[in-house]
Parts: sequence; C-alpha cells; structure tokens
Amino acid sequence: MARKGADNLKRGDQTAEERDAPSLVQQPHGGALLKNGPGNVHLFEQAREDEKDLRERVKEDPDVALEAIHVDLTVWTRALVRRGARTKGLPDTSIMNVIREFRQTQEAVTEARRAKGAVVEAAEFFGTLDERVAELMKLKPEVVPVAEPV
Repeated sequence: MARKGADNLKRGDQTAEERDAPSLVQQPHGGALLKNGPGNVHLFEQAREDEKDLRERVKEDPDVALEAIHVDLTVWTRALVRRGARTKGLPDTSIMNVIREFRQTQEAVTEARRAKGAVVEAAEFFGTLDERVAELMKLKPEVVPVAEPV
C-alpha cells in the first residue's frame, strides 16, 4: 500500500523511532539485525564469542582455520547431498562444485594433519633424545685396558 502525504520525503531526516522502524544492531559484515527481534539473543551472542575464539586460535595456529572451513563444508555438503537424495534428480552444477571444493579441502586437511603428526613426532623424538642418551651412557661398560702402556 502506498503512503500518502509528505512523510516519505522526510524519511531521511527522521530517526528510527520517529518513522516507526525497528532499531537495528550493526553487524561486522555490514548487515544489521533487529535489536529485539525474533530469535534467541543468547545464541547470537554465543556465536559471536565463538567467532572471536576462533580468530584467537587461528592467530596461534593457522591450521585451525582450515579445520573450521572443513567443518563448515562438511555440514553444507551433507545438507546438499541429502536434499539431492530427496529430489531424486540429477545434481545441480553448483552442488557438484561444492562437492569438488569439499574434496579438495578434505585432501588439504588430511595433508595438514599428516604434516602436523610428523612435526609432533619429530619434536617428541628430539625432546627425549638427551634423556635416552643419558640412560645409554649409564649402561656403557667401563673400558678395561688389555695392558699397561709402556
């Protein structure tokens, strides 16, 4: 239904309360959410805290970002495959692209895990090397000379 009168012309000069618009909360990505809108505010705050926590962990270890992407792609790919199974039709090109991306990400995650395992194994080996050499030195027999030097 169209508005009547000159209120529409003054809309840019009015605050949200004056024009009966809901209050918005600006989001980091540029969008906005209703301040007291539908949904659970607690879950929204928890999601923001989880995102901050993930950023801190990524600063310490960049492989955490790859793991997080892998988790998201796993969920999305599973949902797409299930939706495709319900329709019983040929998969869409975009769905196949997501599945290809998922496979590539999974290979990268597997390689990163394998490399991290090798690094941890090497660190453990060299970390305990001194202790093992010290234990072997205790077991070394005393050298007994065959004859006294002349």
